[in-house]
Amino acid sequence: MTEQRTTSKKMAWILGTCLTLAIIISFGFLWHPTALIPSQYADYVSNTENGLRQQKQEGDLVFRMQYKPVDYTVVLETKTDDLTETEYEEIKQELDGAHYLSFSIGAPQKGKLLDLLAAGSDEAYGQLVQYLAVTVREDFRLTQGSDTLNCIGLHYERNYGAQPWETLNLAFDTQPESTEDLTLWYQDRLLGTGLHAFHIRQDALNNLPTLALK
Repeated sequence: MTEQRTTSKKMAWILGTCLTLAIIISFGFLWHPTALIPSQYADYVSNTENGLRQQKQEGDLVFRMQYKPVDYTVVLETKTDDLTETEYEEIKQELDGAHYLSFSIGAPQKGKLLDLLAAGSDEAYGQLVQYLAVTVREDFRLTQGSDTLNCIGLHYERNYGAQPWETLNLAFDTQPESTEDLTLWYQDRLLGTGLHAFHIRQDALNNLPTLALK
């Protein structure tokens, strides 16, 4: 009888411990920071573990995608932890109504991408810059479910060989009613590596922390 009570207590303790651990783990997955100062918010969004920054590698080539929520874009523009509500609202109103992403291509282990591709030819270099500044827009699509969202903005960040990355800033229309995941598609005509897809889960967008303002 005593043995049965001891066994029952052990079983109850084991079950209780397992339940406690399950609750702790569940909260760990569900929890995310609720209010972050701008620099912390930027770190959160650019952390690959949170799903909005993704990177793919093909040999020496690296393709990097960063989804940029409106609040993140405001933070990048203002570059201050003392962002006031008034400043925030002014910039946010201009940005609302679009999806913003940056897309970078590089071969950081090899050197500056355009120099490598142009191989010393000024004419080839000029054609590459023209492609990145204008034509590359045709090689991107953003889809949400069965809908294709129009590209409404492209800005090529000229770095004049200061870094190995070539970076594009893209803007697409939104579908306000949609709750489907997003996918950025890039048909690589620059390097001939084919079609690349970057999936942005809706739960990663829904679980963003809020931005702490002054």
